[in-house]
Amino acid sequence: MKEAREDIGWQTAATAMAVFLMNILAAKTICRFRWLAIDAGITVSWIPYAASDIALWRRENWKASYAGLVVAFLATLAATVIIRMPGQWEPRLEPHAEAIGWLFGDTLTATLATFAATAAGLAVNIAIQTAMRRLDKGFLAFAARAAVSTLAAQTAENLAFAALFSIPVCGWTAGQATGAALAGALAEQLVEAAALPIIYRMARR
Repeated sequence: MKEAREDIGWQTAATAMAVFLMNILAAKTICRFRWLAIDAGITVSWIPYAASDIALWRRENWKASYAGLVVAFLATLAATVIIRMPGQWEPRLEPHAEAIGWLFGDTLTATLATFAATAAGLAVNIAIQTAMRRLDKGFLAFAARAAVSTLAAQTAENLAFAALFSIPVCGWTAGQATGAALAGALAEQLVEAAALPIIYRMARR
């Protein structure tokens, strides 16, 4: 029972950390063309799905991932409230106070969008992982489940996030948002694929 609680705690922490960073990094556009735009959130957005893959491979336990979403939302909300409280900034930060306040104010909007989009993506991930649960032996089975479920989930999440945040807040066009959703899902899949041996080792513990 203690080991199970520790596993759930690790998955919750990993998801919360990734979602919190995604909200901040979403404000940074890495590249932007006519039909494609990608933000820096793709560097960490695969982590919640890796945590979910580990949980489902071990014991079909997916609750920790949703708990991580709640923790990330509360942490961002707390940071937003604290930053807007009366007080003085350190002298070297004073010139950037408005930008910092904007970042976390905008991050709260991103948090709501990320919460909804990631919740939808996790639902897709869990559904596909559950449908493929007969593949339960060896690295190739784990890799197949992770590849199919993560690619579908990331695409669903990216499309939802684009509709909720990238288009209305960042000013992306529908074409850029769609291109970003598809390209981002592929890029995130490649990042997770590179980490699969480590993820699989963690899943076997």
